[in-house]
Amino acid sequence: VALKVLDHVAVSDPRDLERFTREAKMLRSMDLVNAVPVFAVGQDDGRHWIAMKWIEGSTLAGLRDGIASGESDPRVDRLRDLSERARLVARIARAFEAVHGYGVLHRDIKPLNILIDRLGEPMIIDFGIAKAPGLGEVTLTDDGPLGTPRYIAPELLQGGNAEVTV
Repeated sequence: VALKVLDHVAVSDPRDLERFTREAKMLRSMDLVNAVPVFAVGQDDGRHWIAMKWIEGSTLAGLRDGIASGESDPRVDRLRDLSERARLVARIARAFEAVHGYGVLHRDIKPLNILIDRLGEPMIIDFGIAKAPGLGEVTLTDDGPLGTPRYIAPELLQGGNAEVTV
């Protein structure tokens, strides 16, 4: 399994604990091939954790960096072909479309939040700031608008969080 653990410092901020709890509920509510399944959620000695399926592979960012550096790895080598890259992008788009089918809006789509398993299938991770029906709303992180600035949707940068939909 892979464990996602919320440290003691983060637990002291109720917003961080709320995001962590929301993420666990969201992942447990979705039955998707391309979202990492959650086996258990709990806490031990004040540390909150989520036990998820271990995915053997690399992030999309890691594969991108491997291509740029000339790394020799079967997954990296396969993606040197532009048609293989296009097929991977199409699979990633279908994975997000399936997430959207549950009414979930990820809001932090970036290469570090997409794992590529050893078979080349994308797995979406990190739903900490995602928007989901019935789970309340998180509108800001400690740094400001939701998301990673380099990848954030323009409407979020303009403060239009309510207008962003699946």
